[in-house]
Amino acid sequence: MSAPGGDAAGRRPGRRIGRRALLAGGIGLGGAGLVARAAAPVPASGQGQPPAGTESAPTQALQRRVYNTTPLLAGAPVNELEGIITPNRVHFVRNHFNVPQIDAATWTLTVTGAVRTPRTFTLDELKALPSRSLICYIECSGNGRRFYRPQASGTQWGNDAISVAEWTGVPLRDLLDLVGLSEQAVDIVAEGADAGRVYRAIPRVKALDPDTLVAYLQNGEALTRENGYPVRLVVPGWGGISSIKWLVRLEAHETPFLGYYNHRTYVYETPGLPKTPVQALGVKSFIARPADGSTVPAGRPLVVQGYAWSGWAQIRRVEVSANGGPWQEAQLLEPVLRWAWVRWRLELPAPAAGTLALRSRATDAGGNVQPETVAWNRYGYGNNAIQTVTVQVS
Repeated sequence: MSAPGGDAAGRRPGRRIGRRALLAGGIGLGGAGLVARAAAPVPASGQGQPPAGTESAPTQALQRRVYNTTPLLAGAPVNELEGIITPNRVHFVRNHFNVPQIDAATWTLTVTGAVRTPRTFTLDELKALPSRSLICYIECSGNGRRFYRPQASGTQWGNDAISVAEWTGVPLRDLLDLVGLSEQAVDIVAEGADAGRVYRAIPRVKALDPDTLVAYLQNGEALTRENGYPVRLVVPGWGGISSIKWLVRLEAHETPFLGYYNHRTYVYETPGLPKTPVQALGVKSFIARPADGSTVPAGRPLVVQGYAWSGWAQIRRVEVSANGGPWQEAQLLEPVLRWAWVRWRLELPAPAAGTLALRSRATDAGGNVQPETVAWNRYGYGNNAIQTVTVQVS
């Protein structure tokens, strides 16, 4: 299940793309990616920022699939989205405990451990630092779990435990520079404020990646409460457990951290193989339209559309096969950037009446190809196997 890390592979700066254009651009828009830059300090809390949970009218018809209410587990409507950015209201949610009620006016973030000068930041102090914005997906480690056979333990997510947003905040490495990170530090342990003390160790090299953010804005608004208000970590390309919500503490360690969420759960547990922690998630694609089980008309070309992404490197190619036929290369719709899923499209000749089986596979810049199968693991993590969509042509 592991592959070489590709956190910076294929990364390239991109022109800034307005959220409104991304939301309104339709299914024909390409994937969005890195929008990273130095920026002026963001206004302090209460100075013109929308409140947590703000909704925009065009998203009202979209609904998440709720798997559980307490704690909330809800999938994004990935087959219905009309743009690249997932509206805040329907961003997927995977919580381990109930949402903590945090007052932003009294919230603080403590950075401590193997550092020269431990420090505690208020939200206003965090927002006063130079910021960076990143269009980035967050994907639950169990995304695609329901496709495992035999069934794996956990919520039976389809392809809906992933969402894309523009996150704005301070690079984690900048905070670590401010406190003087020890040269011997190997792990940075991030801790959330939820009742169960959810924490996760981020290896030094990933913590110092400029794209790893301490984020306080989601699509230009305050984070929603269910997705980490007022501040969360965003660790691009890695399983969502690393992007700790309701962030309150960062602690540097000079020895590997052997915590519950690193070595007891969120590990690949496959019979006969050593346990390994979930980190970067592999190259993956799926067909969004036509939907599985739908009916399409005979006698006219069929447009197949979907998404592709990879935690290892930038997407380079997507191919589609119909009824076991040869793989045909799809068009990657611009812009093709690093940390967001990429839209792709292929027009097939008019299919004959009957059953049509469609498959897609993605390849990234590191040469990693989406596999036919992946090794089953107890908790159903990291399922990036090729999927089949079956439609009726009539």
